[in-house]
Amino acid sequence: MEGTQQELQTEKPEETVEAAENTPVLTVAEETAVTEAEEPMSKGKKAWEIIKSVMVWVIVAISAFMMIFTMVSSKTFNRTDKDFLGYRMFIVMSDSMKKTDFKAGDLVIVKQVDPTTLDVGDIITFYDPTDFSYKKTISHKIKELTVDEDGNPGFKTYGTTTGAVDDWVVTYPLILGEYKMHIPNAGHFFNFMKTPAGYVVCILTPFMALMIWQGVSLIGTYKKYKGEKDAEKTAAQSAAIAAEREQVAKERAEAQKMMDELNALKAMLLQQTQGGGAQNGGAGEQPSNSQSVENQPTENGQNENS
Repeated sequence: MEGTQQELQTEKPEETVEAAENTPVLTVAEETAVTEAEEPMSKGKKAWEIIKSVMVWVIVAISAFMMIFTMVSSKTFNRTDKDFLGYRMFIVMSDSMKKTDFKAGDLVIVKQVDPTTLDVGDIITFYDPTDFSYKKTISHKIKELTVDEDGNPGFKTYGTTTGAVDDWVVTYPLILGEYKMHIPNAGHFFNFMKTPAGYVVCILTPFMALMIWQGVSLIGTYKKYKGEKDAEKTAAQSAAIAAEREQVAKERAEAQKMMDELNALKAMLLQQTQGGGAQNGGAGEQPSNSQSVENQPTENGQNENS
């Protein structure tokens, strides 16, 4: 019987039992403490994710703006042959109007108009009459209406900084448009954009920063995915170990029950064996008594055999 008990106890692998017994089991209080400790971390993580998303969108917006600005400015700034809905943009190259309106480095926006609608005090942008290549432009204020030597109508203009009247007459064909508004220092920015340093700072750097950021985000996403997979694998292993522990405990209980039944059967057999031996002992003594009776002398003092 002792050999049977040992065989039943050694049927399951010892390694599985040891692994199941060494698996930590958290109590309800411990699980609550872990959950409370993870809540601030999860909030901080969510805040960081929001900040990262905002930064990415800011970089994307800046990069997109720089690219669009570069393309638009290269086709429209300081271009007398290009306009957008009748508007043209020019970079101010001098401070001749600094006293009242705009200065060098500003970006002026002008709109095509009918020259006959212009009047004294209006600011116009026109081709420099002294530049026969028609590449240089000037933005000055109208001083008076006049005509040139050939009798063509035009305007006398001046710069408000000095107040000196220009030596030429601006005829109608030279006029590019009437001044509407200006953007301070936008011309400086555009001129910087046209340099190699401006390209690196304003276009290449944001683009590279975006690529690096996306690479880091991709690595983080991969690590997160791998961590989730590892967590799922660990959870599955823990569940398997718990199931094995439960199975081992169940089999141990069944083995113990079987051993109890075997011990009870053994005790019953032993009791029956002891009872049968006692009965056999009593039946063996009776012939001896009858023989002794037969051997007793009769009343005449003689044995019956004589």
